[in-house]
Amino acid sequence: MTISSMLELNPTRQALFLVDKVLLVIQQSRYLVKQIGDRIYKRFDPENPSKLVERKLKIAALCGGQQSTQGVPIWQHDLIVVTAAYCEQLIMKNVLRWEDLCIVVFDEAHHCTKNHPFNKLLENNHLTRPLGERPKILGLTASPAGKKTFPFTVTMLQTLMKSMGETEIGVTKEQKAELDRYQSSAELIVYYKPMNDNEQKLQNELQMYLLRCFLRLKAETNILDKIDQGMEPKQAEDLHGDILNCLEVSLNDAESYDQSAAKKIENRHLVLHTRFICIALNTLFEAGVKTAVEELDELMALDVNFNFDFAKENNLDPDNLQSVIRLVRNDERISLPGPINPETQHSSKIVALIHTILNKNNIDWTQENPMTLVLVKERITASKISKILQEQDDIKRMGLRVTHLVGHGGGSGEGGGMAVNQQKKILRDIKHHKYHIVVATSVAEEGIDIPECELVITMNLPSSVTALVQMRGRARKEHSKFVVLCSEKMEEDKLKELLDREGNMIKAANFLFDSQKRPE
Repeated sequence: MTISSMLELNPTRQALFLVDKVLLVIQQSRYLVKQIGDRIYKRFDPENPSKLVERKLKIAALCGGQQSTQGVPIWQHDLIVVTAAYCEQLIMKNVLRWEDLCIVVFDEAHHCTKNHPFNKLLENNHLTRPLGERPKILGLTASPAGKKTFPFTVTMLQTLMKSMGETEIGVTKEQKAELDRYQSSAELIVYYKPMNDNEQKLQNELQMYLLRCFLRLKAETNILDKIDQGMEPKQAEDLHGDILNCLEVSLNDAESYDQSAAKKIENRHLVLHTRFICIALNTLFEAGVKTAVEELDELMALDVNFNFDFAKENNLDPDNLQSVIRLVRNDERISLPGPINPETQHSSKIVALIHTILNKNNIDWTQENPMTLVLVKERITASKISKILQEQDDIKRMGLRVTHLVGHGGGSGEGGGMAVNQQKKILRDIKHHKYHIVVATSVAEEGIDIPECELVITMNLPSSVTALVQMRGRARKEHSKFVVLCSEKMEEDKLKELLDREGNMIKAANFLFDSQKRPE
């Protein structure tokens, strides 16, 4: 309604709808076409922009891997649905101009903070303009992240509103009953499954080695400036959960202090090497030793410029890590093919996952179109776990079909991203209930339109209130379950803290809404 009204009030200006993922470009553009694509508007004449004519809207869907403009120039479109990163490219090329927009909609607006592309667009194109020259801003979110206390959460929301250009907060109180229909009432279940000895050995050595890599990066690059406050790893055991996630994300922006060509290349290789260790550690937490070591082997084989030989040449001392890898590889008999037998305790998380899926108290597989969603962090884990589940005798005997869904970004081999067309096909098959079990990365947490699930399982503790709300929100069917698999007892306490933060978020949003001055 807001977009439609703004296009009616501003017949010569465009509307921009920004999303965070390529799949959302496709999904949201189709939804907008369905909602307003057949309506007649009084808009500029594409052949003579100074003249107004009555016509249907031209809606473009744009992103790096997918474009839908039907050969029409971008400037002739009324509504553009685009990822933030691709939008920045269009602006830099002067194909799209911020001053020509009447409204900019940010889908999942809680991303408008720190170094996210949403925030960079606002800083570079919106906040630099006088108030009278700015388009209207509309931010949509169901899950801004709460803080530990109510006052801190209020401050966080105020900061978010300021970063979007002194916006106001809106809470849909009048439609609460309607919205409650779409809110998850899933039962929250925590399953605790401690790591086995080999998993613990490999975790300890990966964490110690990763800390050495981080300390070298800290000395050679500005990575500390890119890490969120309070997220710097001080000791090896810190490198898990939020701190590990923050480090992995911050690697993208680390820049060498020494700007000589040779040193920049060396530090870029150090960044890539460190990222591989982060991926291996996250994979270990999700899928156990077998998958983690296989993935590390594949990553290190990609390029001699950032493998363990590179590490030795740069005095990172990977010998202990390599020794532990050889030890656990032998113990776990990684070279032996075939499905994992849960009784062998080959991977504690995988064992817990299989038992959770097959537990009749969690999901009734005899009902019509049953569906389980398994959420993971790493693309390689999604692929590997999907294969493991496909090979399980009980799952095959029950006729349950398994697939995986990951983002479209770069990468190689099994751990690489999916092509947009492949994503679309899998998503279409999921909607048509071709699959019963879907293993997915965060691409399935946020915004993507997939059927309601009876059972949602996350292989990791949600990293934030936002992640908690989005994960749990997938389990919206009556009597559904949301299962969190934990390998440490203290993760249960962290989950309770997230639930408290969610409560603070709701209270803070209502407080700010009620505090805003209303027109007489």
